[in-house]
Amino acid sequence: MRGLALLCPVAERSQNVPAHKVVCQDAGAYGELEPEQRHGFDEYFVVRTPATARRCRSHVVPGTTLVDAAGLGRIFAGWVVDVGSGTFPAQTLIAAGRQDSIVGYTDAMDLLQHYPHATLAVADGGGHALMHERPELLAALLGDWLDRARPDNK
Repeated sequence: MRGLALLCPVAERSQNVPAHKVVCQDAGAYGELEPEQRHGFDEYFVVRTPATARRCRSHVVPGTTLVDAAGLGRIFAGWVVDVGSGTFPAQTLIAAGRQDSIVGYTDAMDLLQHYPHATLAVADGGGHALMHERPELLAALLGDWLDRARPDNK
């Protein structure tokens, strides 16, 4: 299998990034989190429900405890994203959240010129935590992409 899935892809300089706007706020969401986890949840998630809080607690929080902030700063200081001028001929999925206030979604549309066999999905009701906020939609998109990328599906 050969293909590429880009989830909430970042560009060198993300443009037209929307302001952080909550799409869904369920007061019961915070009961799933420790008090010290709530700020990060609020910064990252635009869909705040008990289910997204559980996903944050189980899948996001463990990684945040391992972050080397200084190392990450050095990486992002020299970060260059260059998709080049050519094209990538394999099956591609580009998925972005319409409410992604970290990288936006408009730059994802610009990637289509480099990926002639791409499916582009801009999901309303999802931010940069798209895989946690819209897991069923993302699962369907990834399933379709895997089907298209399978070697016997040419």
